[in-house]
Amino acid sequence: MRQLTVCLAVVFVAAVARPAYAQGSYVNVGVGVSFGSSDAQARPNLVGDVGYLARSPIGVELDIDYAPSFFSNAGGYSENRLTTVMGNVIVAGFDRDRGRRRRQVLRPYVTGGFGLMSEHIGPNGFSDDHLGLDVGVGIMVVSRRQLGVRADLRYFQDLVGSGTSNGIDFGSFHFVRASIGLVASF
Repeated sequence: MRQLTVCLAVVFVAAVARPAYAQGSYVNVGVGVSFGSSDAQARPNLVGDVGYLARSPIGVELDIDYAPSFFSNAGGYSENRLTTVMGNVIVAGFDRDRGRRRRQVLRPYVTGGFGLMSEHIGPNGFSDDHLGLDVGVGIMVVSRRQLGVRADLRYFQDLVGSGTSNGIDFGSFHFVRASIGLVASF
């Protein structure tokens, strides 16, 4: 699985490498909450995104989610967690300037991709890493000063066969994450 993560990182860096004048790169840091599954507790997640989305409607991004105390049926706060690292394609509304001075850019988007889902459960250190996918919708509002807000809703699903371990059926493991964050564009 570490090889897959390295391959995804190399592909992502190659895809977003552009000259400095492109001004389509962004970084998002925020918080989220997971729900929609009997396994998920509604506690804060840490969310981060790095991507490239210029004026064209198609871009790429790397979405990282760290959810301490994610699982409702497994131990205390520090004894269980979920981490997802997803490489996504993002399709957004066009950024149309037409020579006018704008105060902000509003871009709704859809996104989807696949990557790694990593669970750590209980004091005995049970861990499982496997492939997963995510799809979502959201909106970015960025000012002329290249700062703004991003909000999205994503569905995550694992891609492994059915199996049960510690009361969690990883074959049907899924959840929804709602998040909001501060975005910086450069």
